[in-house]
Amino acid sequence: MTTFKSKIDALILIPVFSLLSIIAGIMIYERLWIGLILVTLTLLFSAFVIFTITYQIHQQQLIVRCAYYTYPPIDILGIKKISSTKNFVSAPAASLDRIEIRYNQYDHIIIAPKNQQLFLEKLLEINPSIVLNMK
Repeated sequence: MTTFKSKIDALILIPVFSLLSIIAGIMIYERLWIGLILVTLTLLFSAFVIFTITYQIHQQQLIVRCAYYTYPPIDILGIKKISSTKNFVSAPAASLDRIEIRYNQYDHIIIAPKNQQLFLEKLLEINPSIVLNMK
């Protein structure tokens, strides 16, 4: 089993944590302690989710995990095409340097492995018929 962590961009982290930090500062200033607790928990949970995104290649399956959630396994032999994308749609990816994986007939997922080149090599070892459209 090979595990890849998600690449993490400051463009994802800074806005989320800045906004939550500003709100926390307001909560402290206004002495809204329950609000501060809720904002702090949100901040911690956001960090937990972002830093636990992983992509595992196990036998002939790609397993995507994000915090406590595991996406349905993707059969690597069913992957048709992998393309680079800057799509900002919600995805298990903490970076804007993303790849879109198209598999089966109509399915797709957007991810952002830290070591994209090695990740692609591992997938191609299992399924050399994957079409790459990387920019």
